[in-house]
Amino acid sequence: MLSHTSISSKSRTTGWAKSFLGTSRREPAAPVSAPAWRRLGYELPLLARQRKADLMHVTYAAPPWPGCKVVTTVHDVSFKPHPEWFSRRDQLVLRAGVGVTLAMGAEVLTISEYTHSEIIRFYGVAGSRIHVAHLAGDSCFKACPCDGDQGSLIQLGVRCPYVLAVGNLQPRKNLIRLLQAVASVKREHGVTFQLVIAGKAQWRESDVSSEVRRLGLEQDVLFPGYVSDQILAVLYRYATVFVYPSLYEGFGLPVLEAMACGTPVMLLSWLIRPTQWSSPRLSGGS
Repeated sequence: MLSHTSISSKSRTTGWAKSFLGTSRREPAAPVSAPAWRRLGYELPLLARQRKADLMHVTYAAPPWPGCKVVTTVHDVSFKPHPEWFSRRDQLVLRAGVGVTLAMGAEVLTISEYTHSEIIRFYGVAGSRIHVAHLAGDSCFKACPCDGDQGSLIQLGVRCPYVLAVGNLQPRKNLIRLLQAVASVKREHGVTFQLVIAGKAQWRESDVSSEVRRLGLEQDVLFPGYVSDQILAVLYRYATVFVYPSLYEGFGLPVLEAMACGTPVMLLSWLIRPTQWSSPRLSGGS
Protein backbone atom coordinates (compact mmCIF):
# COMPACT_ATOMS: atom_id res chain seq x y z
CA MET A 1 0.00 0.00 0.00
CA LEU A 2 2.85 2.39 0.77
CA SER A 3 5.64 1.36 -1.56
CA HIS A 4 4.94 3.24 -4.81
CA THR A 5 7.11 6.31 -5.28
CA SER A 6 8.29 8.26 -8.31
CA ILE A 7 10.64 11.23 -8.51
CA SER A 8 10.70 13.89 -11.22
CA SER A 9 13.13 16.56 -12.38
CA LYS A 10 12.70 19.36 -14.91
CA SER A 11 11.16 18.60 -18.30
CA ARG A 12 7.59 18.94 -19.65
CA THR A 13 4.17 18.34 -18.13
CA THR A 14 0.62 19.66 -18.49
CA GLY A 15 -2.55 20.42 -16.53
CA TRP A 16 -2.67 21.29 -12.84
CA ALA A 17 0.78 19.78 -12.34
CA LYS A 18 2.31 22.37 -14.67
CA SER A 19 1.26 25.21 -12.40
CA PHE A 20 2.42 23.23 -9.39
CA LEU A 21 5.74 22.01 -10.71
CA GLY A 22 6.47 23.71 -14.02
CA THR A 23 8.09 21.14 -16.31
CA SER A 24 9.42 17.74 -15.32
CA ARG A 25 10.84 14.45 -16.47
CA ARG A 26 10.46 11.15 -14.69
CA GLU A 27 13.67 9.66 -13.36
CA PRO A 28 14.53 5.98 -13.83
CA ALA A 29 13.28 3.67 -11.10
CA ALA A 30 15.50 3.07 -8.09
CA PRO A 31 15.08 0.32 -5.50
CA VAL A 32 13.88 1.29 -2.04
CA SER A 33 13.25 -0.78 1.06
CA ALA A 34 9.93 -2.29 2.00
CA PRO A 35 10.12 -1.25 5.69
CA ALA A 36 8.39 2.13 5.91
CA TRP A 37 10.74 3.57 8.54
CA ARG A 38 13.76 3.02 6.33
CA ARG A 39 12.12 4.10 3.09
CA LEU A 40 10.52 7.24 4.51
CA GLY A 41 13.17 7.95 7.11
CA TYR A 42 16.19 8.36 4.88
CA GLU A 43 16.22 6.45 1.56
CA LEU A 44 13.70 8.61 -0.32
CA PRO A 45 15.01 11.96 0.97
CA LEU A 46 18.54 10.89 0.06
CA LEU A 47 17.41 9.77 -3.40
CA ALA A 48 15.61 13.08 -3.94
CA ARG A 49 18.75 15.04 -3.07
CA GLN A 50 20.99 12.87 -5.23
CA ARG A 51 18.73 13.35 -8.25
CA LYS A 52 17.99 17.00 -7.51
CA ALA A 53 14.31 16.18 -7.65
CA ASP A 54 11.65 18.84 -8.06
CA LEU A 55 8.76 16.52 -7.29
CA MET A 56 8.17 13.30 -5.39
CA HIS A 57 4.99 11.29 -5.96
CA VAL A 58 4.01 8.82 -3.23
CA THR A 59 1.01 6.77 -2.25
CA TYR A 60 -0.33 7.87 1.12
CA ALA A 61 2.80 8.78 3.12
CA ALA A 62 5.80 10.88 2.15
CA PRO A 63 9.05 11.38 4.09
CA PRO A 64 8.73 14.02 6.84
CA TRP A 65 11.58 15.93 5.16
CA PRO A 66 11.23 15.10 1.45
CA GLY A 67 13.58 17.78 0.10
CA CYS A 68 11.20 18.69 -2.73
CA LYS A 69 7.53 19.25 -3.52
CA VAL A 70 5.22 16.30 -2.90
CA VAL A 71 2.14 14.84 -4.57
CA THR A 72 0.42 11.99 -2.76
CA THR A 73 -2.21 9.60 -4.07
CA VAL A 74 -4.75 8.62 -1.42
CA HIS A 75 -7.13 5.89 -2.58
CA ASP A 76 -9.22 5.87 0.57
CA VAL A 77 -9.02 6.77 4.25
CA SER A 78 -10.72 3.69 5.69
CA PHE A 79 -8.00 3.55 8.35
CA LYS A 80 -9.52 6.65 9.99
CA PRO A 81 -13.07 5.45 10.76
CA HIS A 82 -12.12 1.75 10.96
CA PRO A 83 -8.65 1.21 12.48
CA GLU A 84 -9.74 -2.30 13.49
CA TRP A 85 -9.34 -3.38 9.87
CA PHE A 86 -5.58 -2.72 9.93
CA SER A 87 -2.55 -4.09 11.72
CA ARG A 88 -0.95 -1.84 14.32
CA ARG A 89 2.00 -1.28 12.02
CA ASP A 90 -0.25 -0.13 9.14
CA GLN A 91 -2.31 2.02 11.51
CA LEU A 92 0.82 3.80 12.68
CA VAL A 93 2.23 4.40 9.20
CA LEU A 94 -1.06 5.45 7.64
CA ARG A 95 -2.49 7.59 10.41
CA ALA A 96 0.77 9.36 11.19
CA GLY A 97 2.22 9.35 7.68
CA VAL A 98 -0.82 10.67 5.84
CA GLY A 99 -1.39 13.34 8.46
CA VAL A 100 2.19 14.59 8.21
CA THR A 101 2.15 14.46 4.41
CA LEU A 102 -1.04 16.50 4.15
CA ALA A 103 0.12 18.94 6.83
CA MET A 104 3.25 19.76 4.80
CA GLY A 105 0.99 21.09 2.01
CA ALA A 106 1.23 18.22 -0.46
CA GLU A 107 -1.10 18.19 -3.42
CA VAL A 108 -3.45 15.20 -3.32
CA LEU A 109 -4.61 12.87 -6.08
CA THR A 110 -7.58 10.66 -5.34
CA ILE A 111 -9.92 8.35 -7.23
CA SER A 112 -13.47 9.39 -6.34
CA GLU A 113 -15.57 12.28 -5.11
CA TYR A 114 -16.33 10.16 -2.06
CA THR A 115 -12.68 9.95 -1.02
CA HIS A 116 -12.34 13.66 -1.86
CA SER A 117 -15.03 14.43 0.71
CA GLU A 118 -13.58 11.97 3.25
CA ILE A 119 -10.14 13.60 3.07
CA ILE A 120 -11.72 16.98 3.74
CA ARG A 121 -13.81 15.52 6.59
CA PHE A 122 -10.95 13.83 8.41
CA TYR A 123 -8.02 16.15 7.61
CA GLY A 124 -9.55 19.54 6.86
CA VAL A 125 -7.61 19.81 3.61
CA ALA A 126 -8.75 22.56 1.24
CA GLY A 127 -10.75 21.07 -1.61
CA SER A 128 -8.63 22.96 -4.12
CA ARG A 129 -5.62 20.82 -3.15
CA ILE A 130 -7.42 17.57 -3.95
CA HIS A 131 -7.64 16.42 -7.57
CA VAL A 132 -10.00 13.58 -8.56
CA ALA A 133 -9.10 11.17 -11.36
CA HIS A 134 -11.55 8.27 -11.68
CA LEU A 135 -10.26 4.79 -12.36
CA ALA A 136 -11.11 2.64 -15.38
CA GLY A 137 -10.66 -1.01 -16.18
CA ASP A 138 -8.03 -2.23 -18.60
CA SER A 139 -9.08 -2.97 -22.18
CA CYS A 140 -8.69 -6.69 -21.47
CA PHE A 141 -11.91 -6.59 -19.46
CA LYS A 142 -14.48 -7.38 -22.13
CA ALA A 143 -17.37 -9.78 -22.58
CA CYS A 144 -16.20 -11.63 -25.67
CA PRO A 145 -14.38 -14.94 -25.01
CA CYS A 146 -10.74 -15.32 -25.97
CA ASP A 147 -8.68 -18.30 -27.07
CA GLY A 148 -7.23 -20.07 -24.09
CA ASP A 149 -9.94 -19.02 -21.62
CA GLN A 150 -10.99 -22.55 -20.78
CA GLY A 151 -7.39 -23.66 -20.40
CA SER A 152 -6.78 -20.85 -17.91
CA LEU A 153 -9.78 -21.92 -15.83
CA ILE A 154 -8.64 -25.55 -15.81
CA GLN A 155 -5.10 -24.57 -14.85
CA LEU A 156 -6.41 -22.57 -11.87
CA GLY A 157 -8.67 -25.40 -10.76
CA VAL A 158 -11.91 -23.49 -11.38
CA ARG A 159 -15.12 -25.52 -11.72
CA CYS A 160 -18.22 -24.13 -13.39
CA PRO A 161 -20.63 -22.91 -12.19
CA TYR A 162 -18.81 -20.60 -9.81
CA VAL A 163 -19.32 -17.36 -7.90
CA LEU A 164 -16.42 -14.90 -8.05
CA ALA A 165 -15.14 -12.51 -5.38
CA VAL A 166 -12.13 -10.26 -5.91
CA GLY A 167 -10.09 -8.55 -3.21
CA ASN A 168 -7.22 -8.96 -0.82
CA LEU A 169 -7.86 -11.26 2.12
CA GLN A 170 -8.34 -8.65 4.84
CA PRO A 171 -11.16 -7.74 7.26
CA ARG A 172 -12.80 -4.90 5.34
CA LYS A 173 -13.46 -7.13 2.33
CA ASN A 174 -16.06 -8.93 4.49
CA LEU A 175 -15.13 -12.36 3.18
CA ILE A 176 -16.13 -14.22 6.33
CA ARG A 177 -19.71 -13.01 5.91
CA LEU A 178 -19.56 -14.13 2.28
CA LEU A 179 -18.40 -17.59 3.32
CA GLN A 180 -21.22 -17.83 5.82
CA ALA A 181 -23.73 -16.85 3.13
CA VAL A 182 -22.35 -19.48 0.76
CA ALA A 183 -22.58 -22.15 3.45
CA SER A 184 -26.18 -21.12 4.20
CA VAL A 185 -27.22 -21.30 0.54
CA LYS A 186 -25.63 -24.70 0.10
CA ARG A 187 -27.19 -26.04 3.30
CA GLU A 188 -30.70 -24.68 2.79
CA HIS A 189 -31.06 -25.00 -0.98
CA GLY A 190 -28.65 -27.77 -1.93
CA VAL A 191 -27.10 -25.65 -4.68
CA THR A 192 -23.77 -26.88 -6.07
CA PHE A 193 -21.24 -24.24 -7.06
CA GLN A 194 -17.68 -23.18 -6.36
CA LEU A 195 -16.67 -19.91 -4.70
CA VAL A 196 -13.51 -18.40 -6.20
CA ILE A 197 -11.82 -15.64 -4.18
CA ALA A 198 -9.02 -13.96 -6.14
CA GLY A 199 -6.64 -11.76 -4.16
CA LYS A 200 -3.44 -11.83 -2.16
CA ALA A 201 -3.27 -12.67 1.52
CA GLN A 202 -2.98 -9.73 3.89
CA TRP A 203 -3.49 -8.98 7.57
CA ARG A 204 -5.67 -11.61 9.33
CA GLU A 205 -6.02 -13.75 6.21
CA SER A 206 -5.86 -16.77 8.51
CA ASP A 207 -9.32 -15.78 9.78
CA VAL A 208 -10.68 -16.53 6.31
CA SER A 209 -8.95 -19.90 6.08
CA SER A 210 -10.18 -20.84 9.54
CA GLU A 211 -13.76 -19.97 8.61
CA VAL A 212 -13.56 -22.14 5.49
CA ARG A 213 -12.56 -25.08 7.67
CA ARG A 214 -15.18 -24.32 10.33
CA LEU A 215 -17.94 -24.27 7.71
CA GLY A 216 -16.66 -27.40 5.96
CA LEU A 217 -16.16 -25.60 2.65
CA GLU A 218 -12.67 -26.89 1.86
CA GLN A 219 -13.84 -28.55 -1.36
CA ASP A 220 -16.03 -25.62 -2.42
CA VAL A 221 -13.75 -22.58 -2.07
CA LEU A 222 -10.75 -21.82 -4.28
CA PHE A 223 -8.06 -19.24 -3.50
CA PRO A 224 -5.99 -18.67 -6.66
CA GLY A 225 -4.15 -15.79 -5.00
CA TYR A 226 -3.19 -12.66 -6.87
CA VAL A 227 -3.79 -13.03 -10.62
CA SER A 228 -2.91 -10.87 -13.61
CA ASP A 229 -5.53 -8.66 -15.27
CA GLN A 230 -5.69 -11.06 -18.19
CA ILE A 231 -6.51 -14.03 -15.95
CA LEU A 232 -8.87 -11.91 -13.86
CA ALA A 233 -10.81 -11.01 -17.02
CA VAL A 234 -11.27 -14.71 -17.72
CA LEU A 235 -12.56 -15.27 -14.20
CA TYR A 236 -15.06 -12.43 -14.61
CA ARG A 237 -16.31 -13.62 -18.01
CA TYR A 238 -17.27 -17.13 -16.94
CA ALA A 239 -18.56 -16.40 -13.44
CA THR A 240 -22.26 -16.91 -12.80
CA VAL A 241 -22.20 -13.80 -10.64
CA PHE A 242 -19.59 -11.44 -9.21
CA VAL A 243 -20.09 -10.75 -5.49
CA TYR A 244 -18.57 -7.66 -3.87
CA PRO A 245 -19.33 -7.63 -0.14
CA SER A 246 -16.69 -5.05 0.81
CA LEU A 247 -17.51 -2.81 3.76
CA TYR A 248 -15.59 0.23 2.52
CA GLU A 249 -14.07 1.25 -0.82
CA GLY A 250 -12.62 4.44 -2.20
CA PHE A 251 -13.85 3.61 -5.69
CA GLY A 252 -14.82 -0.01 -6.31
CA LEU A 253 -12.98 -0.76 -9.56
CA PRO A 254 -13.88 -4.50 -9.63
CA VAL A 255 -17.52 -3.50 -10.10
CA LEU A 256 -16.65 -1.78 -13.37
CA GLU A 257 -14.38 -4.62 -14.46
CA ALA A 258 -17.10 -7.22 -13.91
CA MET A 259 -19.72 -5.16 -15.72
CA ALA A 260 -17.36 -4.64 -18.65
CA CYS A 261 -17.10 -8.43 -18.89
CA GLY A 262 -20.89 -8.78 -18.96
CA THR A 263 -21.06 -10.43 -15.53
CA PRO A 264 -23.96 -9.80 -13.12
CA VAL A 265 -22.84 -7.94 -10.00
CA MET A 266 -24.13 -8.40 -6.45
CA LEU A 267 -23.40 -5.77 -3.77
CA LEU A 268 -24.39 -5.37 -0.15
CA SER A 269 -27.64 -3.36 -0.12
CA TRP A 270 -26.29 -0.51 2.02
CA LEU A 271 -23.34 -0.03 -0.32
CA ILE A 272 -25.55 1.35 -3.10
CA ARG A 273 -26.29 4.50 -1.13
CA PRO A 274 -24.15 7.31 -2.61
CA THR A 275 -23.59 8.82 0.84
CA GLN A 276 -21.94 5.57 1.97
CA TRP A 277 -19.93 4.51 -1.03
CA SER A 278 -18.47 5.66 -4.32
CA SER A 279 -19.64 3.02 -6.78
CA PRO A 280 -23.31 4.02 -7.38
CA ARG A 281 -22.17 7.01 -9.45
CA LEU A 282 -20.30 4.63 -11.70
CA SER A 283 -22.66 1.65 -11.81
CA GLY A 284 -25.87 3.64 -12.02
CA GLY A 285 -27.13 1.88 -8.93
CA SER A 286 -27.40 -1.40 -10.85
